[in-house]
Amino acid sequence: MNFRNAINFKTYKELKKLFTHYSKKKQEVGYSSYYESLLCKNFVKFMGSKGYCDAVNSGTSALYIASACLKESNYDEAIICPTTNVGTLSSLIINKFKKIHLCDSEKNSYQINLKSLKKKINKRTKVIIITHVGGFTCDLSYLKIIKRNYPWVKIIEDCSQSFGTTFNKKKVGTFGDISCFSTMFRKNLVTGGIGGLLYTKNKNIYNKCLSLADRGKLLYKKNFNPKDYSFYKYPSLNFNLDEISCFIGNYNLTQNLKHINETRFIIYNKINSFLKDKNVNLFSVPDINKNDFVSLYFLPITINSEDIRVINKVKKILKNYKNFIFNFKYHECIYEWKNFHKFLSFKKNDHKNIMNYQNKTFNFLFNEKTKINTINHLNSKLLEINKRFT
Repeated sequence: MNFRNAINFKTYKELKKLFTHYSKKKQEVGYSSYYESLLCKNFVKFMGSKGYCDAVNSGTSALYIASACLKESNYDEAIICPTTNVGTLSSLIINKFKKIHLCDSEKNSYQINLKSLKKKINKRTKVIIITHVGGFTCDLSYLKIIKRNYPWVKIIEDCSQSFGTTFNKKKVGTFGDISCFSTMFRKNLVTGGIGGLLYTKNKNIYNKCLSLADRGKLLYKKNFNPKDYSFYKYPSLNFNLDEISCFIGNYNLTQNLKHINETRFIIYNKINSFLKDKNVNLFSVPDINKNDFVSLYFLPITINSEDIRVINKVKKILKNYKNFIFNFKYHECIYEWKNFHKFLSFKKNDHKNIMNYQNKTFNFLFNEKTKINTINHLNSKLLEINKRFT
């Protein structure tokens, strides 16, 4: 995996504009000001749907705020996908949801199975968190049925790994009630070492999130006075993102993200096309609709065998290839986290699909700086292994 410096020399050079801006105003560089407004305005434009955005100090903070915003009582329950970051689960635990139900993935996928999720919804279900893993997504058309049949249920989309992924030509993050994004280092959109974004099309939800992100302040009130504590409605902490990070995020959003996403997508297509054209049946990557787009974070490659001996032999061979960086077992699978089982409600069948997929996949870690020669070399190695085992 080539070293990726998202905050490059050009970005540092551009930062001069930020310091010039505040120097002229004779103000210190703080937060919740000009460059956050600019980032949020451009991000809403990027999402392609009217809405509201707030910048916060991490994707985990965004998930915490979203969960806190939607929780209404101590009896509220939630449903979570099987593959996600521990921060996603922790946001529900810290906000004291009465029960957190684990749902399995689709077969041969890291993505949640929305059809089986329906069986877990009850009158106390308040929140469902859907994580779009690796930049891919599930069949989001089924969300319409869920929202129509269970209008009291709210959907949080965890889009931390999917800046720009589309489903039926609509960007992920526009299907639910709130979407949360991580903009920390290594992500496709970077604000610096850490950062996050909240997006919603609902103004009331946005206003509450805005308050929860800044110590419960009623910031949306026209006569808001930060020194009058009667304007502080909710007990909360300071989750604001500073202006320097917002400047970097806005620069990367408007100048770099399109190139990053498109270059990664070209790499995905090159691998996917090769496997199909050369009939490399032992390996496959997730398919997408031809009219849609994937904002890739990593690429899961499936070993198409039910024989565990074959799977282990293939992984052993791949481990000897030092020119590529592979993750041979994706560990962001909730069923493995024994310390969290006491907070969860699930049965053995609730992780059958994800466990099977986790064991028969390896993840190719790459970025937009990965050279085409490296991809060609990878393809030739996969073809070579395919001939050996088929």
